Amino acid sequence: MLAGYLTGHYTAQDCQIDLLPLMAQAGVSWVQGQCVAIQTHAHPDPHQVTYTPLDGTDGVQHTLACDLLSIEEASSPDGDALDKALPGAAAHALSLHPVEALVAVFWPKVIEAARQHAPSVVVIGAGTEAVELVFAVEQSLRLNGVSGARFGLVTGSGPWLHDVPEAIRQGVVAQLRERQISLIHATCTAIGGNTLELDSQTQLTCDVPILAMDSRAPVWTNGCGLALLPSGHVLTTPHLRSTNNERVFVVGEASACQDQPNNREAANSLAARDTLAYNLWATVAGKWLKKYHPSTRGFRVVSFGAGQAIAQWRRWTVEGALAWWWKSRQDRAVVRAYQKAIRSSRLAD
Repeated sequence: MLAGYLTGHYTAQDCQIDLLPLMAQAGVSWVQGQCVAIQTHAHPDPHQVTYTPLDGTDGVQHTLACDLLSIEEASSPDGDALDKALPGAAAHALSLHPVEALVAVFWPKVIEAARQHAPSVVVIGAGTEAVELVFAVEQSLRLNGVSGARFGLVTGSGPWLHDVPEAIRQGVVAQLRERQISLIHATCTAIGGNTLELDSQTQLTCDVPILAMDSRAPVWTNGCGLALLPSGHVLTTPHLRSTNNERVFVVGEASACQDQPNNREAANSLAARDTLAYNLWATVAGKWLKKYHPSTRGFRVVSFGAGQAIAQWRRWTVEGALAWWWKSRQDRAVVRAYQKAIRSSRLAD
């Protein structure tokens, strides 16, 4: 729902879920902190999670012991690792993740500065998130009265939008052309104060670089004792648990499915989370676990900003307001389901 929020189509209330009532209803102890290390041990020794609290305790680290570990972490780039892979990124670029910082802090500042000087904005990334983001920022600046801004999408020299059907990819190209958003199939190798260095030995003028690249493994994967891909992502079985530790389950940005290790959408899907929730219960209850089967023929949609999208269901492709309405309907339904659970928990109290 990021595109709709950046353009004012959704409010923060439309997009956010209040976790505290759900935690209370489930009897969960909520420890707000940043995980910095995980150590897994042989059974029956407990695993250990090391974290830094977010309550201003001067960075003092704490540990939690656990018998069963479930991990689902959003992408949050490590500055040192990012600068090694892309020099200058930590100092000069904005990042899509964590999304809260982008929408609440950085993007309002971009809009304020853009009203004084029309910027050149470049989104760096090859996936659906990057494509939707570049449409969203173009629409956001336009709706905020900024004229003369230039926009680009740098996808890298490899495949882009590799996980969507060709009909959607063609629709995206047509929309980029219509919005005068430059599509550049080159790899960004360094980021300066107002330029991007590309592997084609060229420089690209850029005032606002935004990173929306494939997720990088979080820092805690170093020395965690779990089987990892060379990228650092935790390798999981079809049951969504570590291939070398049956007491650790992982979905989301830190994971990679054993049968489809490069399918980031599969690792991040709602269906994967539903399967994980069931398998956690089944593990505790001593029941059979379910296998997660990533969908290969489901509904696929890419937003062109608020109000417009392109969608495909099996052999049928729809573009325009209808596709956006369907996407928005699905997104709102997910949030409403949680909000209904929150209201039920409050009534029970």
